Amino acid sequence: MNHRLRTPKGHALYKRRAPMIEAPNAWLKDGRGLRRFARRGLNAVQAELSCASAVTNLLKIATKGITAARLRTG
Repeated sequence: MNHRLRTPKGHALYKRRAPMIEAPNAWLKDGRGLRRFARRGLNAVQAELSCASAVTNLLKIATKGITAARLRTG
């Protein structure tokens, strides 16, 4: 990873990654309080993460006042 980050192409890719990946992780950790998983095993953790992500996305939609009709029209 260190070698990749030292190259100009790798550095540019990592700069693009930060806002796309780090922000949702921060929302889950701080907003949902998801710092540890309650269950063990990859499938259980993936299910818990999917549920927390869905809750976060639904709350974003609800707080922005987006309706089902508006979602259908784009």
